[in-house]
Amino acid sequence: MNRPRSGANRQPSRSKGGFSRSMQLATIIGVLVVCALIATSLGAIWMDSQAPAPLATAEATADPGRDYENLLRANVQSDPNDVVSATSLANLLATRGEYAEAIPLYAQAVETEPANTQYRLDFALALAQSGSLADAELQYRKVVEADPNNAEAHFFLGELYTHWNPVRLDDAVASYERAIAAEPASVSADLAEQALARLKGQRNAATPVATEGS
Repeated sequence: MNRPRSGANRQPSRSKGGFSRSMQLATIIGVLVVCALIATSLGAIWMDSQAPAPLATAEATADPGRDYENLLRANVQSDPNDVVSATSLANLLATRGEYAEAIPLYAQAVETEPANTQYRLDFALALAQSGSLADAELQYRKVVEADPNNAEAHFFLGELYTHWNPVRLDDAVASYERAIAAEPASVSADLAEQALARLKGQRNAATPVATEGS
């Protein structure tokens, strides 16, 4: 008589189709996973088809600032008396340090509208930043002569004197004080007060301390 087989050697029961229940379950799960992957792929393809087409290279690399500059240049070229475009272009160039081109545009605007103190103030500032201190002083003085209460012009004039070689200390102090007196609550007046404090500190540092018996 043959011994019955142990449980370790017993073969798993099979269904009529020849597969165990565990194999059937694994197959079903596998099919579901494949279906999910297919659905995900199809969804991604559909989303890509609905997305807007990428911008053209020329549009993606467009420079709005350069377009604005070209517009201003075209306006100035077509109408030399267009001082708004001329000063706007000059301001744009000055911020980039291109004073050689900005200064003639400011000069043109000031010649066209000599009473416009803002154009003249911008002109003076560009002259100062380019190193033309004497020309800048002339323009600043014209501004304060036309508008004695222009605190900004007085402040910048004081700044100009502090960058003179040698420093025009008394003129700088006087200009800062005028800026404060002209518009005490302005930003220019606050900056002038700070500048005066620095100048006083420099004066005190430069003054030799008297010693007893000297």
